Amino acid sequence: MTLLTFLVLGAFSIAGCDDDNPIVETDYSSEYSEYAANDIASTMGSDNGGLNDQFTDLANLVVDSLDMAETAASDTIVISRERSGPYYNNGQWTLKLSSQASSSSLTGSWSRGYRYWYSKNTQRQKHFFQKGSGIADSIGFGLISDSCSGSYENAYRTHTLNQLQAEWACRVDSASNMIRLGSTQNYTCQSTDEVKLGQNTRVSTYTLTLSMSDIEIPIKERFIRGKYVHPRSGTITGTHVASHKMLSSTGTALWERSGIERSFEITYSYNASTQTRTVTVTVAGPISSLTKTLNIETGTVED
Repeated sequence: MTLLTFLVLGAFSIAGCDDDNPIVETDYSSEYSEYAANDIASTMGSDNGGLNDQFTDLANLVVDSLDMAETAASDTIVISRERSGPYYNNGQWTLKLSSQASSSSLTGSWSRGYRYWYSKNTQRQKHFFQKGSGIADSIGFGLISDSCSGSYENAYRTHTLNQLQAEWACRVDSASNMIRLGSTQNYTCQSTDEVKLGQNTRVSTYTLTLSMSDIEIPIKERFIRGKYVHPRSGTITGTHVASHKMLSSTGTALWERSGIERSFEITYSYNASTQTRTVTVTVAGPISSLTKTLNIETGTVED
């Protein structure tokens, strides 16, 4: 036996064979980038109350379309919605939307609190269309953190939202029926998830921080009885900071690791000739990058 072989075997016996001490993975594992991509996809999903669902609510507010359907069906799930508000006070509106989802593929409930205000030429006005001043050209739109909560479960993921906050500045182009938005406060989402991976379960507590720039959303694709909006262009950059623990089928900790950070960039694109919309995320790891296509309706990675 060579000295190198002896050292390798010795290291393996120390790190891998003591059941009382879970294996601790290194930050260089490519699996962490995979985990980040899947967590990002989940946070984006419309069907589970993610970011694209909030973009859809925004598109409704642009046209004062607050008479939202009591029941709304996407291609994959039926969601019942209740509304508290809107209430107007001190120059802004507040609104709380509560959703219940139940199907063979997903069950869950979540609430989102919003505050928003309309402006034209930097002057606030009560409604999107205001008699005397006309159509608003901008909207301030934010989440009320204390009114945001929820959880959902599908075949492989159990998700619990711990905290959510964000604020956007939105320009409204009525001629082209587009909203263009950017972050004025980062979108911050703190969650705890349990994800099934074969016979094992990944338990992760993570914080996603997103900064949005030049997101272009068609107003006409607002949420009307199952129709979600789909941004056509724009970029989101951010970080995924997580603590992971892998559990065996018996609940034994196989390994655990905290402080794992990945930066990423999400890109929206639209092909007008084919009317094809694509959302990709590129996650930067310590050694290499990982690029995935996202389904922002179901909140899943497509490849």
